[in-house]
Amino acid sequence: FLDPRTPGIRFAPADTVRSVRLTWVGNDDLLKGNYAGAESSFTQVYSLVPQQPQVVYNLMTAALMRGDTLLGNKLYRELLSLPQTLSYTRLAKVQLNAIALLLRASTSTIMEERAVSRYKAASVYWNLGYARRAGEVLDTLLTSGSDYFFGLLWGLHINLQNGDTAKARAFLARVNEVDSTNAVGKVFVRIMRLGDSLKAATPDSDRSRIHLTIAQMYFQVDLAGEAIDEAEMALHDNPGNLHAALFIGRVYEKLGAIRTAEHIFRKILFQQPNDSTLLAHTDSLRIKLGN
Repeated sequence: FLDPRTPGIRFAPADTVRSVRLTWVGNDDLLKGNYAGAESSFTQVYSLVPQQPQVVYNLMTAALMRGDTLLGNKLYRELLSLPQTLSYTRLAKVQLNAIALLLRASTSTIMEERAVSRYKAASVYWNLGYARRAGEVLDTLLTSGSDYFFGLLWGLHINLQNGDTAKARAFLARVNEVDSTNAVGKVFVRIMRLGDSLKAATPDSDRSRIHLTIAQMYFQVDLAGEAIDEAEMALHDNPGNLHAALFIGRVYEKLGAIRTAEHIFRKILFQQPNDSTLLAHTDSLRIKLGN
């Protein structure tokens, strides 16, 4: 969005630069849970470029998260009238489905149905990247006294990812009340204990080891993305932790990202050129890729 160096040619008008800045602010507010602030920023962008599908979609998202379904539905109809909006209309339908699930949760007289609807709505927001919003939706399972175990586990996990350890502990306590023998619940007990030990760990090598152990536990309960995150933190604390690098490569391979896995293994081979087992495995991946 910068102006080119060629005199007399402008790449973008000032309004475009301002709209981009406001969009950044609005998106940041959405992620932080400041929906009124996000709506204010997106409203200003909308006044500048009202015919842009992304702008209409962003404002619709903020309005729906703030609870203004009338404005949200109005903007959805407006989005449908604009050209080349297929990708945004698909996302908009997903957002409206989440609102419908929350409405069902608020009107149902069956506690289990309310809990399941909230879990499904939270899953929508989580998959769209709105982790704080997902946490807010699931937090009501605690206040309502729900014993919907799967929803409680996800409430624990999402709050842990959001950095709210107090709420995560509250969810963990509720999980243990419902079923203290559950294998996944036990894994999260260990993850939280290791998280506590991270605060006291001072040498980077110790922190790296703990992060890698947490990564392995996340992978054990099929949370591959979180496993990769923790293993990358292990490498950040100790770039020489080849076990963490190998783990990341294996996770990507399990996920079917063969090219990424092969690239990681190749980098490790530069540090361990005599590892014949790793060399053979890496070569087998290259054959799969057709290289």
